[in-house]
Amino acid sequence: MKYSVNKITTSLGALGLAASLSMIATAASASCTGDRHKHSCTMADGGSYELQLKGNTTYIKGVTAEGKHWSRITRKQRNTVTVTATEPNGNKYYEETVTRGQRTVTTHIPSDGPGFTLTCDGDDCVTTPGT
Repeated sequence: MKYSVNKITTSLGALGLAASLSMIATAASASCTGDRHKHSCTMADGGSYELQLKGNTTYIKGVTAEGKHWSRITRKQRNTVTVTATEPNGNKYYEETVTRGQRTVTTHIPSDGPGFTLTCDGDDCVTTPGT
């Protein structure tokens, strides 16, 4: 079965996992085979990725058009979403987002420098630099 990136983004967004697709959402189009739980896609720019959903966890492994590897694991547990990722440049990061009512707190910890915390109460957001 073929899927479009927009359809996959919409279905994962409903699960709170849209952050996992930020690496692939920038491309104009992709040719995908499989289903929403497990599929492989080739991007218009020549890059590719594989996605697998297992319960509350999404695993994505990809290769850019330049041959650089990247990966992302996203887990959703109740009101918390965690992301562990390796970017194409080799940098790694960990991110945790906790939502309680209208308040969302995201902590981003990169391997290559100080992180940050983004706290939002509704649409009012404040960023605090990490140490």
